[in-house]
Amino acid sequence: MSIPQSRDVGASCIAERRGIGSLDEGKALTGFMSFGDRVRMEARSEGGQPLFGACDQQVIRARV
Repeated sequence: MSIPQSRDVGASCIAERRGIGSLDEGKALTGFMSFGDRVRMEARSEGGQPLFGACDQQVIRARV
């Protein structure tokens, strides 16, 4: 875990959340993303203005 207070303040990534679950429950309870899942992140200033463009990604199967 990045900080001991992770259980109280939250985790910064899925891997950390799974690590906390493993320590607390003996196994990871949080799943990873699946094909078709989408993540959208956007950083904004205190005034609500975007700092840069949004990151919008979808999990797809790799072409082989």
